[in-house]
Amino acid sequence: MQLTSGLNFIWDVPNTFSTQITLIGILTALFLISASTGLNRGIKYLSNVNMLLGCLLLSILFLLGPSVQIINKLINSTASYIGTIIPASLHLETFAQNTWTETWTVFYWAWMCAWTPFVGSFIARISKGRTIREFVIGVLVVPTAIGIVWFSVFGGNALHLIHNLGLTSLMDAVNNDTSVAIFALLDYFPASFLLNIIAVVLITTFFITSADSVTFTLGMYSTNGDTDPPNEIKMIWGITFAGGAAVLLMSGGLEAMQNVIIAITFPFYILMVFMSYAIMKDIKKNKLANQSLQSYSIHSTEKNMNTNKQAK
Repeated sequence: MQLTSGLNFIWDVPNTFSTQITLIGILTALFLISASTGLNRGIKYLSNVNMLLGCLLLSILFLLGPSVQIINKLINSTASYIGTIIPASLHLETFAQNTWTETWTVFYWAWMCAWTPFVGSFIARISKGRTIREFVIGVLVVPTAIGIVWFSVFGGNALHLIHNLGLTSLMDAVNNDTSVAIFALLDYFPASFLLNIIAVVLITTFFITSADSVTFTLGMYSTNGDTDPPNEIKMIWGITFAGGAAVLLMSGGLEAMQNVIIAITFPFYILMVFMSYAIMKDIKKNKLANQSLQSYSIHSTEKNMNTNKQAK
């Protein structure tokens, strides 16, 4: 939906259901080609390009926007985030109906839970050889920090345009269609055409790399944990994945997806409890094994030293 809105905004491509289905077909072909080349080729290269484009767009908006105001917003919002993360994450309107809580807080609980089982497996697969500390920093701390910077730069620019410059047309465009928000924002910057093209390419690579990880991990699950699943399995999952996206789009787009995710993710919460228990059990088992190995190594060294002394 965001891509078709961007294409319509830049080149007046009709933003219709047929365009969206055509785009799903093109993106499916692209991510299947990428997934078929394996982790160290297509997926790796696209992920690197994705990060470089994201950093480029972020840097441009920071330099062209109100940089000092963005830094102030970054510091203030970070402090607010740290101070309110627990109450904000658990806040529910018990005695009143709040659409924000339903469509954002509850939805994102379900959204993150739905991604957890296979994304965790995929990141574990590409993080072989890393320590648990490195894994946690790379998966939890770094993305959170990047997210805070990203929202501070984009949100800070939008707030500056609306509140400081009085450009309420940006607010009207976002309220009318949220999928066009980023393109409407970039339209107020110099070289907006080029920036919007970068945004389209960035969204495309985000979609492809996400779909790559899904098909690769589901392929592993379907082959008894094979760390390099056959392309045929990945193709089947990729086509199924694209078909599900088309059905949800036909059924109502984002709203339909939100309802489906909230409805089906409750069993995953139970699964995550067992997964957490299994992880702690495995860590404890590995710790005991390492201690035993270390003790054995020390004992062997001492024995060899005593043997050498006796021989002398």
